[in-house]
Amino acid sequence: MTSLTFSMNQQHTLSPFSSTNSSELRSRFETTLNDYEKRTGTNLVEHQLAIDLSSCATTDPIIFTLIKHLKTLKTFRVEDTAVIIKWVKQIARHLAAVSTQGVLGGEGSRVLSPPQNALLSAIGILVGTIDDTQVCGNYEMLLDLLRSIESFLRRLSANIKIPSTTAVTDMVVMILLELLSTLALATQQAKQGRLGKLGEKLLGEHEVEAVLQRLSQGGQHGTRTAATQTLDIIYGLIQNMKVLIDDGKASTDDIQYSLVIIQRLASDIIDKPKRDHLLKDIRTWLSPSDPSKCHNIMRKAHHGGTGTWFIEGDRFTEWKDNGSLLWIHGKPGSGKSVLCSTIIQEFIRMKEAGLASMGYFYFDRENTEMQDARGLVSSLLTQLSEQSEIYSDILSRLYSTHAMGSVQAGYSALLECLKDMLSIPGQSPIYFILDALDESPNCSDTPSARESVLEFIEWLMNLGYSHLRICVSSRMEADTRAVLQPLASQTVCIHEENGQIGDINNYINFFINSDMNTRRWKDEDKELVINKVSDEADGMFRLAFFRLYQLRRCHPEDIRRTLNEVPEKIIAQYEQLLEEIDEKKWKYAHRLFQCIAVAARPLHVSELAEFLALDVNLNELPVLVTGWRPKDAEYAILATCSSLIIFVNNDGSPVVQFSHASMKQFITSNRIAGSGGRVSRFYCPIGYVSIESSHTIVAQGCLAALLCLDDQVNKSSITNFPLATYASGTLPFMRRHTLFSST
Repeated sequence: MTSLTFSMNQQHTLSPFSSTNSSELRSRFETTLNDYEKRTGTNLVEHQLAIDLSSCATTDPIIFTLIKHLKTLKTFRVEDTAVIIKWVKQIARHLAAVSTQGVLGGEGSRVLSPPQNALLSAIGILVGTIDDTQVCGNYEMLLDLLRSIESFLRRLSANIKIPSTTAVTDMVVMILLELLSTLALATQQAKQGRLGKLGEKLLGEHEVEAVLQRLSQGGQHGTRTAATQTLDIIYGLIQNMKVLIDDGKASTDDIQYSLVIIQRLASDIIDKPKRDHLLKDIRTWLSPSDPSKCHNIMRKAHHGGTGTWFIEGDRFTEWKDNGSLLWIHGKPGSGKSVLCSTIIQEFIRMKEAGLASMGYFYFDRENTEMQDARGLVSSLLTQLSEQSEIYSDILSRLYSTHAMGSVQAGYSALLECLKDMLSIPGQSPIYFILDALDESPNCSDTPSARESVLEFIEWLMNLGYSHLRICVSSRMEADTRAVLQPLASQTVCIHEENGQIGDINNYINFFINSDMNTRRWKDEDKELVINKVSDEADGMFRLAFFRLYQLRRCHPEDIRRTLNEVPEKIIAQYEQLLEEIDEKKWKYAHRLFQCIAVAARPLHVSELAEFLALDVNLNELPVLVTGWRPKDAEYAILATCSSLIIFVNNDGSPVVQFSHASMKQFITSNRIAGSGGRVSRFYCPIGYVSIESSHTIVAQGCLAALLCLDDQVNKSSITNFPLATYASGTLPFMRRHTLFSST
C-alpha cells in the first residue's frame, strides 16, 4: 500500500499526516492497513464503504451510510439485522465522540479521521463477511464482539473529556489501531469459518489474546490511560468544588472534605478495588432498599410475551422518544406491576447497550424502606452511580461533604445531588420507572409518605429536563389522580386495553393446557373453565391467577361449584382495601356502596355524589343540603371509596361501578358480616333475605331530589338536581318500595 489517502470518487482526498504527528504513528497506521489487507484480502482505502464514509461530515450521515450498507445483507433475519444495526450505531456514536479530528491530517470540519474511518469500515466489512459465509452460530459470536467494542469505546470516549494534548491524542490513535488489528483477525477467521471458536474466549486464539491484552492495557501507553482517567476525575471534582466556593456555600470543613475525597479518588483510580470499596461505603451510608428483589418476583410472575403489546406499541415508543410522564393506572390486580417489570426489563437492556441510564423502584406496603420519597431518592442515586463514573463522582462529593459518611444527608441534599446528576449536559435519555405508587401509605400524617412521593414527582417534572422520562403505575386513587393526570403526556388505563385482555386470555389458555393437573381434564371441562375465567377476569390478571390455582386441584364434579365462589385471596384483598378506608369516611363509603349495588341502572358521577349531600332524619323528610355538595364530584367519590370503584365512560359521561363484579358479590354477601373488625360494618344485606337497607337510602335520595324541584319543572331545575332525572326514571320501581309509598 503506497498511499495513506482515502479517496472519494477518485477525486476527493484527505490530506496526509499533520506535522505534529510522529513518524512512529504514521508508520504504525500504514503497517496496520497493510496487515489488514494481507489478512482479509480487502483494501480498506479502496473499499466503497470507506469511500462513502469519508464524505460524511457529521454523525447522522455516518450512521445513515452504515445502516444503508448493513441493510443490503441477505442472510440475517430482519430482526437480527436490526439488532446488529443497533450496536453498530452506538459504536459509530462513541467513535465520533473520540476527539481525533485532524490526528492524521483529517479536515477540521470532518467528524471522522482516517483511523476512525478505517475502524468503522472494518466493522461493516466483518458483518458482510459473516453474511457471505453463512456460518451457523456466527450471529451470536458477532454480537459478542460488537458488544465488547461498543463497551470499550464508550469507556474510552468518557475518559478523554479533559483538554487534549498531543500525547493523549497519540494514545487514542494507538488504541484505535489496536482495535483495527483485532477486526482484521476476526474477519480473517470469519472467512475461514472459525468465528465460533473466536467467540468462545472473546477472540480466543493466542495471537488475538495478545492484541486484546495490548488493547485493554493501551499497549505501552497504559500509564497514559490511567493518567487520563485520574486527570478527568480530578478535573471534574475541582470544578465542582470551585462552584461551591464561588457560590459561597462551602465552609472550611466542606472544602477540606472535598480535598480529601479528591486525593483519595486520585490515588485510588489506578486501584479499582479501592474505588469500588469507596462506593460500597457510600451505599452503606445511604442504605437504599434493593428494588431488584421485587423485580425478580415480578419477572417470575411474567408469562411469555406479556406486555409485548405495549412495548411494541406507538404510545410507548412516543413516550420513550419524546415524552415526559407516562401514567399507567388500573383497578387492583389488573397487572400493572407485571407490565412495569416488562418496561423495566426493556430499559435494563438499553442501559446494558449504553443507550440510556435508568433507575426503578417498587413501592411496598410491607417494607417501610420502600414507601417514601427519601427511600426512593436514595435508591435512584445509588442505581445511577453504578452506571457512570460521572454520577458516582457526584455521589462521592455528597459523601465527602458529610464527614465521609459520619453525618446523615438531609433529604434536600439528596435532591440536590440527584439534580446535579440529571443536569449534566449532553446526556443520553434517563428513565425512571416507579411501580405501585398506591402502596405508599396515605395515612393522616402531614405530609403522608405518598404525598412526599407525589411532591417529588412534581419536583422532577418542574426541572424541565427533556432527556428525563418518568413512568408511574398506580391505582386510580384520588390524590394520585389529582397530581399525575395534569402532568402526564401519556396515560394508559390498563384494564381497558385489548392487549392486556389478550395477555390474560393467553395466560389462561397456557395454564389450563400446561399445568400438570388441569391438562388432564376433559376437553369440555377445559373449555368451560377457559371461557368462564376469561369472561369473569374483566381486566383483573390477579383474579384469573388466583382462580386457576383455586381450580387446579378440584375434582371434576367440584369445578362448577368452585367457579361460583370468590377466591379466598381476592376476598382478603377486598378486606384489606376496606380496612384502608379513612375512619372518618367509612359511613359515606358504606352509603355509596349501597347505592352502587342496588341502583336500577349505573349511576352517573354527578348523581352518586348527591348522596354525599343527603341528610337523613328518621322523623323528617330526607333533604339534599346543597352546601354539603363536593366541589369536585369525581375526586370526592374516589377519595371516599378508594380503589373499590371505577369510572366507566357512558356516552361521554362517566358512570360509577364496582371495580369488579366479585367486589359486589363479596360486599353484598353474608361473608362480610363475619369478617370481624372494621370490615364487618360494611355489611349491607341486600341478598335474597332483605333488600331494605340499601334500597331505602336510594329511595330517600330520590325523594329528596324530587322535593327540591320547583312547581314548574324545567331544564334548569333538572340540571341543578342531577338525581331527579334518575328518580323520575325509576318511579314505578320506587312506588313498590314501602318507604316511598308510605311517604
